Amino acid sequence: MEADGGEWLLPSRAAGRLGVAEGAEVDADRLREAALEEQEPAARKDTGRYLGRAEHTADQLRGYLRRRGYHRSVVEETVDWALRLGYVDDLRYARAYVRAHRGGRSPMGVRRLRMELRRRGVGDADAEAALSDSEDGGMEEELVRSVRKRYGSLQGKKARRRALGYLSRRGFSYGLSRRVVHRALDEEEGGGDR
Repeated sequence: MEADGGEWLLPSRAAGRLGVAEGAEVDADRLREAALEEQEPAARKDTGRYLGRAEHTADQLRGYLRRRGYHRSVVEETVDWALRLGYVDDLRYARAYVRAHRGGRSPMGVRRLRMELRRRGVGDADAEAALSDSEDGGMEEELVRSVRKRYGSLQGKKARRRALGYLSRRGFSYGLSRRVVHRALDEEEGGGDR
């Protein structure tokens, strides 16, 4: 349905309740109000389903609701509602994200984590709070084992170059990366060039 220079999605039951039929004249303000009233509970229901699958940021929720076709005022009201009730919490999301990506098969350094959090819509203050307990230096032993496993079978400069590239892409500092590569690859062979 088109009204007041914009298009509105109005379910057939709402159209029937308003007495709107094809070709009928309607008050644009009343139509807008009715469409918004219909969208609000649907947006909250969609929010519940979306947040029930995984933790998300307010920015991710906003994008999801926009993609679902909700009016911008309904999107903002729904995001505010989810924030007020604690269904969405960017700091909680950031802390969970940092915990999940500090270890494991492909750990991330602080620099990469900061970038990923920003990309997901986490504000700088929440990102810094989530990263405050994270230090890349505390991961050195784990990184040495990982680099040995990944690149220990390669020879000389090729192994070091690939290992340094891997650690750099994962967001670790150059100094830490060099120490890790030296310990993982050079010390293993007694410090010689392989």
